[in-house]
Amino acid sequence: MSTSLTNQAQNLAYYRNRQCNTQWRDFLSVLLEELDSNVGANEVRAFFNALGMKLAKRFPLNEHDTLEEFEANANQIWRELDWGWCQFSAETTQITVLHDGWPNPDEGSDSFWPLAFAALLQGIYTAWLRAQGGDASLEVNVIPTLPGAPLELKYGG
Repeated sequence: MSTSLTNQAQNLAYYRNRQCNTQWRDFLSVLLEELDSNVGANEVRAFFNALGMKLAKRFPLNEHDTLEEFEANANQIWRELDWGWCQFSAETTQITVLHDGWPNPDEGSDSFWPLAFAALLQGIYTAWLRAQGGDASLEVNVIPTLPGAPLELKYGG
């Protein structure tokens, strides 16, 4: 690997580690392990999705006329929370959301955190898009990605 790519990887790891305070890493890790072993993955995802819906109410977005304005407002909130950034793209029947730079307390391990955080974002983006006038019968769907890749979510289809 070139020095440039090595430095970039080290920088990304450094910034990602800074997003989740050390005091919370082990707690979040064992909390998710315990939830997964006691109630199962589907229930954990549903729980985090519901948390996301509630968080969207605590951090409402203004109404926007364009997807670019919506993205900018969402990124303002992500900066305040230090939860990364998002990028929206519109296609004929769907909106794709890429979300990266998110806090990952268990990076490098085979943890449930990426799925739980994706479910949290699923709830937030679903609530935000509905509040912007989106179809109330639609939900944002999480698209499986490779470890270390941005989380990908789709609305519509």
